[in-house]
Amino acid sequence: DKLPRMRVAFACLVDATHFYTVCSLFSYAGVLCADLNWVSDRNSAGFVAGWLQSSNVFGRVLTSSVWGYIAARYGFDVVFTITLASLFVGGLLFGFCTSLVLAMLVRSIFFGVLNGWAAVFGPYCATVAGEKRQAEVIGMVIAAGNGMQLVGPAVSGWTYQLIPEFPALAPSMIGSCLASLAFCLFCLLHFRDKKTSKSVKNLPEGSEGSATATKRSITQLLCRWPVPLIICMRFSQGFALFAIFEVFPLWLISEQAVGGLNMSEKQVGFLLARSGIWSILYFTFVFPRLTKKLGGRCTSIIVSVLGIIFSTLLPFCTSEWTANLAHML
Repeated sequence: DKLPRMRVAFACLVDATHFYTVCSLFSYAGVLCADLNWVSDRNSAGFVAGWLQSSNVFGRVLTSSVWGYIAARYGFDVVFTITLASLFVGGLLFGFCTSLVLAMLVRSIFFGVLNGWAAVFGPYCATVAGEKRQAEVIGMVIAAGNGMQLVGPAVSGWTYQLIPEFPALAPSMIGSCLASLAFCLFCLLHFRDKKTSKSVKNLPEGSEGSATATKRSITQLLCRWPVPLIICMRFSQGFALFAIFEVFPLWLISEQAVGGLNMSEKQVGFLLARSGIWSILYFTFVFPRLTKKLGGRCTSIIVSVLGIIFSTLLPFCTSEWTANLAHML
C-alpha cells in the first residue's frame, strides 16, 4: 500500500520545526551569551549556554506524560494545534529577549511545556502507516528531524546578528515561519479529512474503546518489563545526544588555548550542515533497510557501539575536518 504522502510530509515538517526551534541555538548560544553580556567571554559561556539550551528540555519533562494523555483522550489535533501555536509564538518572543531569565522562561514554556510533539510523534506515525510500515515512516521523520537538528544550526549561524539590536531575531523568525507553514498543512489535512470518522482520524492506534487500558494504573504500566529498560535506554540516549549537540559547538568556538578550535558561528554552521546532509541520507535510505534486515534490537546495538567509539574520539580531534568526520559518524 502507498503511504499517505501528505500526512508523512506533515509529520516530517513538524519534526523539522520542532528540532529547528530547539537546536538552532546550538551554533550561536555561546556567542549570544557573550554578545548580550551574560558572560565575560566565549570561553566562559559553557555553563550559561548549557542552561539556556536545556531549559526547553526541562519544560518538556514536566508535561510529556500529560501530552500523551491528551492525545489518547482528545485526539492528536488538540496536541498539534497547541504545539504549533507555541512554536510560532515562542520563536517570535525569543528573538526579542535580551535578558537571560526571560530567554530561559520563553524556551522552557513555549518550546518545552507547551510543545507536545516529542510525546506523540511515535503513536502518530503508527496511525499514519500502520504497524508494518511504522519503522519506515519513523525513519523518514527522524531523517527530517535529525537533518534539521544539524542544518538548523547552520542556517541560524549564517543569519545570526543580521539585526544587531536583537542578534537572535532572524534565526528565531525562521522557526516561526516553519511553524506557520506546518500549521497551514495541518489545516489542509484537517479540512480534507473532515468527513472521516473521529475515531479513525484523531485517536492513536489501539485507543478506540480502550477502557481496559485506562483502568490500568500508571505504576503497573511503568513496572511492566521491558518498559523500565526502554525508559532507561531513552534517558541515556537523550542525554548522550543532547550532550553531543550542545557541547560540540561550544567546544568549536572556544579558543585553542583552552582546547577549542576557535571557529566562528558561520564556520560552525557549515560544519553542522555537512553532518546534517549525511544524517538525512542515513535515516532516509540506510536506517530503514538496516532495521528491516537486522531488526530493531540488533540495529540499536550496532549504532550504539559506533556512537560510543566516535563520541570518545571526538575530543581528541585537532582540525575542523577530523572533528567533522567524527561528528558525522
